[in-house]
Amino acid sequence: MSFEQVSLEEKKLVAEQERKARNDHWKSFKEPLDIDSLADVESWHNIKFKPVLQKLSKRFPEKLEVLDEGTGRSSLKHELLKSEFGKKLNVTTTDVRRGTGWPDKEVNVMKLVDTFGKNKFHLVVSTVGGTIYTPLPEKAFFQIVSVLKPGGTGIVSTGLSTKRLKQLEKRFNISIKQFYGGNVVFSKNLARGKR
Repeated sequence: MSFEQVSLEEKKLVAEQERKARNDHWKSFKEPLDIDSLADVESWHNIKFKPVLQKLSKRFPEKLEVLDEGTGRSSLKHELLKSEFGKKLNVTTTDVRRGTGWPDKEVNVMKLVDTFGKNKFHLVVSTVGGTIYTPLPEKAFFQIVSVLKPGGTGIVSTGLSTKRLKQLEKRFNISIKQFYGGNVVFSKNLARGKR
């Protein structure tokens, strides 16, 4: 089966995962546990955003579109917009949960392409987001790659092994730059077959 197609059984698994995320776990907490700062996200992925944004700004002259997928109540968006790059960024946040102080859009990782279309974002960040919690991690990863513009950068937490990511590298047309403790930094290649 293609990464672009989701079977009826897979749709049921995703719907169940989404229901649990909304109802079971988060209702039991007064304040969510995922209030992560820019420093927390940088530490988690072992990266610094400044050099990533500098490279993307040189590569793309237009305002950079950034997606923070599975964001919860992370302060990443607000800190990026206050940074020296803030005027050059549009930051969109998504999560399966919605409410006061929650993300801009209520979107499951499996619906990113349906919601935003392909090749929309210059940078996609997913810190312990949809690829970790979905029962379909490879298809979720494919969704993230699909919404990323060619030449863009993905910074993603994943349960996929280094070996499996290497196998998917050619199929997804990406170049892995770094793999660190379940976190991958990659770029989407400009054209099929370019490495």
